[in-house]
Amino acid sequence: GLKDISDAPDREKDVPVFWHIPKAGGSTIKDIVGTCHARVVANEIGVLDNHEKDTQLEVTKIEGQGETLFVNVDTTTLNGIYRARDMGLGPSGLSGLIITPFIKETSTIFDPRSDRKGRVFATFRHPLDRVVSLFKYLQYAEWEPTYDPQLKEWSLDKYANSDRIENNWMTRHLTGTYDADLTDAHLAQAMGVMKSKIFVGLMNRMEESMNRFETYFGLTYTLNPTEQESCREGLFTVGTNIGGNTDTHAGEDQKNYNKIEKPKPGSKTYERIMAENNYDMELYKFAVNLFEEQEAYVKGQPEDFRLVDSTCSRCDQYEAAAREAETAEREQEERDRQRGEDGEG
Repeated sequence: GLKDISDAPDREKDVPVFWHIPKAGGSTIKDIVGTCHARVVANEIGVLDNHEKDTQLEVTKIEGQGETLFVNVDTTTLNGIYRARDMGLGPSGLSGLIITPFIKETSTIFDPRSDRKGRVFATFRHPLDRVVSLFKYLQYAEWEPTYDPQLKEWSLDKYANSDRIENNWMTRHLTGTYDADLTDAHLAQAMGVMKSKIFVGLMNRMEESMNRFETYFGLTYTLNPTEQESCREGLFTVGTNIGGNTDTHAGEDQKNYNKIEKPKPGSKTYERIMAENNYDMELYKFAVNLFEEQEAYVKGQPEDFRLVDSTCSRCDQYEAAAREAETAEREQEERDRQRGEDGEG
């Protein structure tokens, strides 16, 4: 159900599937594609407002999510993915962006008999940076179902030596090996999936990565280029979660939140974190190499591909509304003038 990187693109039928690696810049990417490029999104948001009870697919707005449209499924859990599959999400053509941590399982959404297939892309971040950022997030993410206030008092060292620290998250999710011990064979399998299926971006080269994604998927502005570019620039300037040590989850306790520093090589905490992510570290180095290799797929295209042949479907609406407002204003002035003359008479 997922196309290979080297397969010829079909921008009318290909469905972008974003593999969301926690704390790797994914929220910024998905907001740019979903909000700024106005793609209909399939993630966990679509089942809010009681849509988890729906029996048929539909595109809907969700309260508190602005103008972004969502499909009424949840592609971030295994049960949600199977529900989306059974409801026919893949061949429906309703979603312009599927977001999931489960690549292997999400491939089943796409019916082999359908000409609609998924194309996977992802942003990667150094495992050490990811662990530190995730720990800081978990200390303050009161909105998460798994939030534990005790973590707020923990040190990074205590977290690294607990059973809460992730163990090779990327390797496990790429191979579907969530509990069993990992071997070199799993690493090789994960690398094979990355090389054949995933168009790679890097968090420390975020704008360049986003330029590539837009070119690879043919994302250009079609609503109002000025507003859409402003939306995109705003997310890169402020970011959804770009900032490394400048995350803003902690509110008034931001000062203490930002005091957490990456452990230095050779320290016990560093060694512990890297031991838990030994295979993921190899995958990250592999991703860096793939990023250089995959430049060939967008070579020769302008960096600002999003602006090439952009159109403004909303502009005519705005102009018509402006003309109507101007006409109404003139008519009101004429009525006011007429009343004034009648009064003088």
